[in-house]
Amino acid sequence: MKTHITIILLLTFFTFITLRTCFHKQEYINVTQDSAVYWKDKYNTEHISKMAGSIQKPSAFLNAVKKQVKQEDIRDITTVSSATTGFIYPKVDTVYLPDSTTIYKFSFHDQWLNLTGEIGKESVINYRFTDSIIITAYQKHKKPYVDAYSLNPNVHLTGITALRMINRQHFTIGPYAGYGWNGKAFTPSVGISLQYSFIKF
Repeated sequence: MKTHITIILLLTFFTFITLRTCFHKQEYINVTQDSAVYWKDKYNTEHISKMAGSIQKPSAFLNAVKKQVKQEDIRDITTVSSATTGFIYPKVDTVYLPDSTTIYKFSFHDQWLNLTGEIGKESVINYRFTDSIIITAYQKHKKPYVDAYSLNPNVHLTGITALRMINRQHFTIGPYAGYGWNGKAFTPSVGISLQYSFIKF
C-alpha cells in the first residue's frame, strides 16, 4: 500500500514539474551578426540593411534598455549609428564695438541645420541639428531583415543592429495522430500528448 502511495505521489510531483516547465517561457535574443549591406534606391538615397536572427544569447544591452525606458516587456530593439559630414557657407557679419574690438557673427540655416555664432572676446556657437531616420523590418526568403535610411543627405549610417526577443517553449501539450508501438504491434493512434521540441521548422 505504501509503495502505491509513494508511486502516486512521485507521479503527481513529476506531472506538476512537467506542466510548470511546459508553460514556462525561456527568453532568448536574436542578434544580427552578418555584415551590413549598403545600397541606393532610385532617388539615390543610401540605405543600410542587415539580416536579423542569426544568434541567440542573453544580452546585457537589452537589460540596460529595459532600465532606461522603464519597460520590461520589450520585444524588439533596433539601433542605428550615424556620422554627419558636409560643407556649409555661413553668412558672416563684421561688427565693430566702441572699444575698438572687432567681432564676427555668422549664421547658417537650412532644412537640417540652424547655426549661429560669434567670434570675438567670448566665442560661442549655437546650433540645432535635425535628422529623420526611417527604419523598416521585413521578411526576405523567410528571414527577418531590417533596413534604414536617413532623409538628411549629409548623414551616413555607419551601422545597424536588430535585437528580437522570442519566446521558446520546449514542452507543448496538444493533439496528435501517428503510428506507434502498442507493446505487441505497430498500430495507428490518436490522442493528447506531452511533447518536447528538439527542432523547430
